[in-house]
Amino acid sequence: NGNWGPRYDGQMRPWGNVVDNSQQVAPFSYIEDRINDFFEYGLNYKNSISAYGGNANTDYFLSFTQNSVDGIYPEDVDSYDRYTISTKASHKTEKLKVSTSINFSTEKTNAVPMGQGSSA
Repeated sequence: NGNWGPRYDGQMRPWGNVVDNSQQVAPFSYIEDRINDFFEYGLNYKNSISAYGGNANTDYFLSFTQNSVDGIYPEDVDSYDRYTISTKASHKTEKLKVSTSINFSTEKTNAVPMGQGSSA
């Protein structure tokens, strides 16, 4: 049955990505508990702050949000950070109402390549 890949046979096989036209090799054999030693707990947190106010003719709203994710791989190789700023304001007179809304968002993603060798 090949559902879990080839049998561990100890033969030297290519390992990792090709870098500068060179690739590492390693014995294809079982390593005790290597998954628990490698992975770490993932973290996800979101911070927000906002302010609003106004009077009978004018109102405003301002918010800032940070969303950060650090995945299960060591270091920050699988991380995501997003920052969002939103603002709204309006003012009305007897004959006119003016409103504005501005949103800005920026994000940074670090992703781990999937696959091995030429399929990465």
